[in-house]
Amino acid sequence: MENTAEIITHFNFTQTRKSKQYLISFFNQKSFNKKQTLYVQQKLKLFLDNFQIINSYEIKENRVSAIQKFLDEIDVSQYNYFTSIKYREYFKEINTNISLLIDFFYHFGLLLRNFQKKESCLEYSYEIEKMIVFINSLPINEFYNKELDFKQRKNILVKIVPEIDKGNFDLFWDFFYMFDVYSSIAKGIKLNNLVFPEFNSENIFTIENFYHLDLNNAVKNTINVKNKTIVIFTGANMSGKSTTMKSISIIVLLAHLGIAVPAEYCNIP
Repeated sequence: MENTAEIITHFNFTQTRKSKQYLISFFNQKSFNKKQTLYVQQKLKLFLDNFQIINSYEIKENRVSAIQKFLDEIDVSQYNYFTSIKYREYFKEINTNISLLIDFFYHFGLLLRNFQKKESCLEYSYEIEKMIVFINSLPINEFYNKELDFKQRKNILVKIVPEIDKGNFDLFWDFFYMFDVYSSIAKGIKLNNLVFPEFNSENIFTIENFYHLDLNNAVKNTINVKNKTIVIFTGANMSGKSTTMKSISIIVLLAHLGIAVPAEYCNIP
């Protein structure tokens, strides 16, 4: 489809502007393969199984931006007793950002640890475990909700810098934003009561009681085509041909992205 913006609105519950960019990129994919499609299905089902957890988790974008800016600008050599005296505001800002970093990673790590993994989605469960290991490697848990002295804060900075240099924070942010994307899509699926499609290799195209997401009280239609490559729609002007064809194209796109669709049943090539 040329314009996916109208579809994205039904799945955009992202909590940061960067997450929304990731969501738009996800919807604007140009090629698909069955393995990737089914993997996305598995991930979204996993998020739906954990819906209560993801629905209650709140991201404050200004905090995330402050943490990322802080990580980009860390200079351990500048954090010393001299700056604490001569550049008090600068020193105070670093201390505030250290507290923000600890709070953010503690709570996101807690969310990941509570996230119920499943054998049906082992690959993504393994990704989650890797992020838990990364967060646990940071000096976070032992310093959460505690008053820190200069030496402890300095030690945190010293331990964080190598992780930045190794690119581990870059990997984390990619995971974090896609986690928000999957959470967002799962919320759209739940809100719109969508169903996951099935796929076949028998050239059968069946969608039962499908409808257009933009319409309230939409008329539902069913299409069942076997061993044909061309379908002709006929009918009077304003009878709903265009809306029906658009509904089908949206369902095909969502299905190949790995997302649930607005229908009671869907089984397509």
